[in-house]
Order: sequence, then C-alpha cells, then structure tokens
Amino acid sequence: MKTKILFTTLFLALLSSSCIKDKGYKTYTISRPEYSVKSGVKEGAKLQEPQALKNPGSFVLYNTTMYINEKNKGIHVIDYRNPTSPVNKGFVPIPGNLGISLNNGVLYADCYCDLFVFKLLADQTIQFQNSVPNTFLTRMQTFNYDTNYVTLNWIKKDTTVSVDDYMRIHNYGTNSDGIQHFSANANSNNNPPRGTSVGSSMAVFTIVNDHLYTVDNSNLHAFSLADALHPTLESKQHVNWNVETIFPFKNKLFIGSMSGMYIFSTDNPSQPTYISQFNHVTVCDPVIADERFAFVTLRSGNSCGGFTNQMDVLNIETITNPVLVKSFPFTNPHGLSKDGNVLFVCDGQAGLKIVDATDINALTLKQTLPVGKAIDVIAYKQLAFVMLENAIQIYSYDQQFNVQLLSTINKN
Repeated sequence: MKTKILFTTLFLALLSSSCIKDKGYKTYTISRPEYSVKSGVKEGAKLQEPQALKNPGSFVLYNTTMYINEKNKGIHVIDYRNPTSPVNKGFVPIPGNLGISLNNGVLYADCYCDLFVFKLLADQTIQFQNSVPNTFLTRMQTFNYDTNYVTLNWIKKDTTVSVDDYMRIHNYGTNSDGIQHFSANANSNNNPPRGTSVGSSMAVFTIVNDHLYTVDNSNLHAFSLADALHPTLESKQHVNWNVETIFPFKNKLFIGSMSGMYIFSTDNPSQPTYISQFNHVTVCDPVIADERFAFVTLRSGNSCGGFTNQMDVLNIETITNPVLVKSFPFTNPHGLSKDGNVLFVCDGQAGLKIVDATDINALTLKQTLPVGKAIDVIAYKQLAFVMLENAIQIYSYDQQFNVQLLSTINKN
C-alpha cells in the first residue's frame, strides 16, 4: 500500500481559549511527521543475487565497478574490469533509493527518508553499517512511499500564537476531510579525488573532500564524512523548487534545476555558499563544468514542460557572473559528459552525439550513434558508459573521436 503526505505542516484541534489568560493569543497543536524505515529493510540491505535491470536511474563508477540505481528499488553492482565482458555481481535491495556515492570503501545511498551507509568488504560483499534517519523529509512529503517499508508517526506539540496569526492560519483553507494543511516555510569532474566515485550529470549525490552533498526536490544537504561510517548532517539549505541534479568540479557545486543552474562554493565544506546562478526557461536541466565553461542541456517533455531542446554553453571564468556564450540545438538532450575536447551528449531518441569541443564557439558534431534513446553517460579514462532506454553500453574512445562499442548490458 502506498500513501502520500503533502508538503505541509498539519495543524490540529484548537484548544480552549480559557487556557490562555491573555485573550490576544490562541493555542493550537502542531503534529509533526516522523518517519521510520522498518528494521527488515536494513536486514535485507546487502549484496544478493543479481537481478535484471528494469528501470535504471543514476549510476556511478568506482574502482572498475558500476553501481547502478534501479529507481526506488536498490543498486545493481556490475564489475567492468574486463569492459568487453562486464559481470553482474549482484543487487542490493534498498526501497526508495535514488542516489549513490562512494568514498574510500564506503557506499552511501538514500532509503526513502534515511541515509544508508554500507562498507565494501575484501570478499566483495557489501555490508550495511548505519543509517541517518529522517534526513530526506522533502521526499516523504512530496512523493509516494510504500508503507510496507516505512512507518509514520505524528509528534504533537502545543504552540501559542497571536489571534491575528491564528486567524490567518485558520482561514487559509481546509481539505475535504476537514483537516487543515498549510505550506511549510521555505526560508567535467573526470579526475576526482582518489578513492571517490565518479558520478554522471544526472546524479543527486556527490562527494567532495570528505563531504557528501545531496539534493532533493528543493534542498542541498551537506554531510561530514570525518567518521565515514557515521556521517553527520552539518547543514541543509533551500536552493529552489524543482532541483534535479548536482555536479562537482574542484571546490564548486553546480546544481541543475528546471529553472536554472546554481553555483555553490565548498570552501566552507559544512555550509556550501551560494555564488551565482543562470536562469533559463522551465525545462529539465543536467549540467557539467570544467575550468572555464559550464554545459547545460535543456529538454522538453515529461514533467519538465517547456519546448526548448538545446545545449547552453556558459562562460564561468567570472564565477559570480555566468555568461551565455552560445546555444546549440539538439533533438531532446539528456545527460552529458566531457573528457578533454571530446563531449558526449545523450540526445534522447536521436541517439548518442560525439562532439568536438575544441572551439567552444563552433562545436562540431563528429559522430552520431543511432543507439536508441540515450539518457545518460560517463566518459572516464577512455571508456564511455552510456545509459540507454533498453540497455547500458560501454565504448572505448580517444581524443581523435574514434569510438568503438565494447559490450552491451541488456535490460530484462
């Protein structure tokens, strides 16, 4: 059974005004949701028999292994030491999982509202170690969750406000069941640090200098990994609505949303600092960056809306003021990755595009691979890992734009 909690704070029964001597104030009870992942989920969160890929999401590379998110189900583990013959090593069931990142032998993944921590052992097993509960509450409040895996309790607290504030709240509106609901206050990394996973442009988790950064629909979380098996949430800040992706480059975080790209500094790693943003029309928006430029793909369709399908190249040499250099048309661009002057763009049903980015003002299409719907890609150490609608393909490539298919991992 599934349930949905609106992104709200629930206000319940008004207490008698006789409880307050000053007639200018009223007292009411706030009920705050508290979620708990069931113990059986943690017990089952370990490397089990391989499963077929059915609905893969984001993925990362770590020490010749692919960790592939099966949306809201768990993580596939694929050994690609021999890229011509990758081996499916197993599946870690994690309900509600969307994000993955690894650092120094530790794997971090979300499980609905919780952050799960796993240790990679010498015998290639993956062992659950710890969880940080009630971390990703926005997901719980805006998306479906399965009550087979998550329980919900309400923590009640009496609160006193002025009559004027109470009337404003009381008159905001009720839903059909008579319970009031109110809006809560909304006040290319191709050479990562040693021992850290490489994520794609559609990632929602990333690690920079022993800090884990995650994004949900609207927030940026910063976790300290000083104690790797016991991460500590150090800050949570609102970025914007409809946040989609996060990409690191050196001491910067590039955050993609449906309405723009946001740049944060990690000079203070526990509290990333807003630097600047570049706004665009409302469309889906993965982003990557290098020393001088950011590359932002804009696509229409699905929940993103809009009609724009292009790649914007932004000059970020003045990091406080990103400037549009040029826009290049595509069919329906999704994820992208860059290594040197070789730029891979997943162009939806138009396939995988290989672009020469030597002259940023005149990008040149070198090849189009008609592979079906191309969704996401990581180009790393002369290997390109391409997420398709019905498969994952591994290619070799060089800086002369020679590309060769090495293997295919079919779905189902």
